[in-house]
Amino acid sequence: MSKMRFCAKEAWLLTLGITADQITKLWALTRLKGGEISLLPFIRFRLSFNIGSAFGLRIIESRYIWIVLTLSFVFMLYLLTSKSRGLKFARVLMVSGAVGNLIDRILYGKVIDFIEISSWPSFNLADGMITTGLMLALFYLYKGEKDLDI
Repeated sequence: MSKMRFCAKEAWLLTLGITADQITKLWALTRLKGGEISLLPFIRFRLSFNIGSAFGLRIIESRYIWIVLTLSFVFMLYLLTSKSRGLKFARVLMVSGAVGNLIDRILYGKVIDFIEISSWPSFNLADGMITTGLMLALFYLYKGEKDLDI
């Protein structure tokens, strides 16, 4: 029963993450065409499209993106074997972000980015979820699952 309850929580969090990502991208598509919104001197929203990898970087050629995505998926499958709630949460973040960006690639052939912080490359909510999930997963794997749990 508790395993089923956690799977339901994971599914709910996954849906929430994907939905939040897609809503923010829809907002960017409709509100940021040809303009930008400055929040602080170093943070602004400006619409851009990314055919490369995360954060607008083109360190991986477009044709190799699918290989990287496949390897990432295998890593996430490895995390499925974990009983750590922290690693499961990390997986939910990474999968939410990956699915959000995959939806963009399927619908538009590129990923919608709109967050710019100082001179850092533009990104979106999905990129943030992937990065946070990866950092959490590496942290939990390094520290050991039995030492940490949320």
